Amino acid sequence: MTIIDDLNAKIERDQASDRELSRITGLPVGEIDEDTTAPDPQEPDPQTFDDLTEREQQPYYDEAQATLCDLLWCTRVWEAWSVGTMTADDFIRADEDNEILHDAAKSLYRFVQARR
Repeated sequence: MTIIDDLNAKIERDQASDRELSRITGLPVGEIDEDTTAPDPQEPDPQTFDDLTEREQQPYYDEAQATLCDLLWCTRVWEAWSVGTMTADDFIRADEDNEILHDAAKSLYRFVQARR
């Protein structure tokens, strides 16, 4: 494979990801122009994730939960691992923690908005 083949394959994967994300969230995901950049963090968001209705937020929560379903979240600092005091009780399922789900859904919303 040449570098061009590799780049074309990556573009195809990215476009497929955009279509899948659009299908999952029910929101249109536009094509990215070269000049498209993420919004300036200093500019206020026209609408933040927390401003959305529960119904509008739900697809993001659903996708976050599906994505995090196999992830275990460490509730302690990683240094505890080297001390040998960590146990299975120090891990929780990420898809069952409301704070983790909220942060993941919010990040997904920001990602979708930046890609528009």
